[in-house]
Amino acid sequence: MEEEQLIVDGFTFAVSQTAELAQTDVQRIEQLEQKLNYGNLDAVAMVYVKSIQNELFHTVVGFSYLKRLQLYLIEQGYGKIDFRKYPIPAGEGDGQPEQAAWSEKDASDERRLKIRTNYQQELKQKLRTSRWVNILLVLAVIVLFVIALTGENANIINYRYNIQNEYSEWQKQLQERERAVSDREKAVEEREQDLTDFK
Repeated sequence: MEEEQLIVDGFTFAVSQTAELAQTDVQRIEQLEQKLNYGNLDAVAMVYVKSIQNELFHTVVGFSYLKRLQLYLIEQGYGKIDFRKYPIPAGEGDGQPEQAAWSEKDASDERRLKIRTNYQQELKQKLRTSRWVNILLVLAVIVLFVIALTGENANIINYRYNIQNEYSEWQKQLQERERAVSDREKAVEEREQDLTDFK
């Protein structure tokens, strides 16, 4: 195999079998990338875990892809995976995987992940509290509107209705008084007439 063919995805390989394994890793990465939705963090995490459990990759090309997935999940604050349980294999010269040691950088990534996860949990709690406060405020406003609509006192919501009712009541009272006055006037006129007739 020529030296040009021993370069795969920017990595140089000393042995042609390892370069062929790297080429297989590139093809697998391309297949995964076509199907992978980075917006679904659970799917990204599943690809990461299953790739390690099934030993899908055998060269530094595949391992670097797994490291990119791991860093992406950490940056997004995905806290459902303990990355220490799923270390990325480190390839030896023959392309066979060997478990990589948990480095200080990985430990700092883990600390950042915990801090980000705690921060996200605090934000979720604040959001939940904010929602309940908003629900209570909306209920209070609804109760105030019900009171305003059903109350007898005139207010900005029902003033027109209440004023019309008040005027119609006044009109009825006035008509009743006018009837009473006209009845009394008739009674007085009848008495006067009876008195003039009596004389």
